[in-house]
Amino acid sequence: METLCPSVQSSSEAARDQLTLGGILRAFLPVLLHLLNLGAHKLRVLWQLAACGTPALGANLFHCPHCQHRHWAPRSCGNRHCPRCLAAKSWQWLEKQTRSLLPITYYHCVFTLPAELNSLMLANQRKLYPLLFDCAAQSLLEFGRNRLKGDLGITAVLHTWGQKLDFHPHLHCIVTGGALSPDGKRWRSAQTAQVPLSRSSACRAIPRQVPGRARSDA
Repeated sequence: METLCPSVQSSSEAARDQLTLGGILRAFLPVLLHLLNLGAHKLRVLWQLAACGTPALGANLFHCPHCQHRHWAPRSCGNRHCPRCLAAKSWQWLEKQTRSLLPITYYHCVFTLPAELNSLMLANQRKLYPLLFDCAAQSLLEFGRNRLKGDLGITAVLHTWGQKLDFHPHLHCIVTGGALSPDGKRWRSAQTAQVPLSRSSACRAIPRQVPGRARSDA
């Protein structure tokens, strides 16, 4: 609430608010549109991000307990690509996932594809993204059943861009450090079984599976 009140907002906060993705898009998107050659959906997303936090999306009226005045606060876009809106949703998702954690060790596995497949992925996103999830899950489950004689727990998140903002589809997977037996009565820890999940051979199976599965589903 404090940042909504001009009487308590510092100059550094005001300057920081101008250096946002929305502010950059509002400044440069109209000039660069003819160079981007984007489809209707991507353009709609960009314009939503540009309008985030501006009167273009309407506003809410708040009563400030500091100055006892009412202030208009522009509404956010709520788009899942928006870093301003996604922050709160990310924390909500994280809290929900944290409540489901078991008192065990977890491993972080990343599944990537060769750069040669990027154009294929970009042109067939609706079909190949689910296929990437399926191949990663099947590889991990097969690994758990072969090495731990049970089913692993997996949470997977898709990232489509790399650190250099280039197109780089990959999956981040949080994997349980153990497996549940088929009858659901026994837990076999990866540490007890001395199975190095973090260097699993399952990760190397993905580049081989996706092209073959894509051909079989065509």
